[in-house]
Amino acid sequence: MIKKILAVLICAVLVFSFAACNKDNGGETTAPSTSETSSGTVTETETQTETDTGAPVSTETTAEPTTETTTETTTETTTETTTESTTAKPTTTKATTKATTKATTKATTTKATTTAKPKPKVPSSKAEIVALYNAATSRAASAKPGYTKKRVTQLNNLQMGALSRLDVVREAVGDFMGEGTTNTTVSKGKFNGKDLKVSTLKESEVQSATCTLSPDGKYYDITITLKNETNLSKKSSAIGKITDDYKDAEEMKNGMAEGGAGVDSIDLKSTSVVIKAKINVENKNFSSLSHTLKMAATFHNVKYSIVKVSSASGELVTQVDYTGFKY
Repeated sequence: MIKKILAVLICAVLVFSFAACNKDNGGETTAPSTSETSSGTVTETETQTETDTGAPVSTETTAEPTTETTTETTTETTTETTTESTTAKPTTTKATTKATTKATTKATTTKATTTAKPKPKVPSSKAEIVALYNAATSRAASAKPGYTKKRVTQLNNLQMGALSRLDVVREAVGDFMGEGTTNTTVSKGKFNGKDLKVSTLKESEVQSATCTLSPDGKYYDITITLKNETNLSKKSSAIGKITDDYKDAEEMKNGMAEGGAGVDSIDLKSTSVVIKAKINVENKNFSSLSHTLKMAATFHNVKYSIVKVSSASGELVTQVDYTGFKY
């Protein structure tokens, strides 16, 4: 019995002694640990121990690599663990992971394709080409454009027998047939409708007609050749339908009379009449125009003063160019 009592007392003494020891020493152990990892990353580990002397021991490690790409994505993960015990303060561990990525996307630009305009239809038949020319003259008459005109007339192969030796006769014949060169500038709005008439040409009066498109596709280039005629009256001939810029048989006879020469009759026929024109595809306006007229004249019973010949002849060539149209 005594042994049991002693055992209990000894145990009590040991318990109180242990408690007192703990109180005196203030025994405390703290072990915090923090680690952080990042791609742009910081890792830190710190361990601190406090001993009986109260002197802390600290260890710190820092690593800081940085990585940047062209793609940006951010991910952050945090893990926190806390452990508690009756004899030690809580220990907390925290881990953070962070990644950054940049992404760049280039815009793609696609050029729109413009479809070229289709080539205009090119007139091919005589009727179509004649209609195109007639329409252009009608357009000129209504718009009254300005233009420059050059007219050159030559009298070739004049055969007048004894009259050819008289200079006065040669000059008079040349005058009344319009020989020489003239230049005329017509202002816009002053279109007179005589030199350049509104054409009423017919397909039946045309020997040939061609039309081509200029290399740049902007103009029709046309050529029309008229059939030869034996009576070049301005009132009834085909040439009289395109221009008044020539002298017909009646006008020649009257001109010779004014110059002092008499003639019973004159036969005037065409040997070549060619029209060339450049016409704008879009608005059908003239860009340029020319008439080439070749005619043969025969004079019957020509008399000047006391000299008389039964027949005389000559060839008349007239070139008229219209340029610089201003609509």
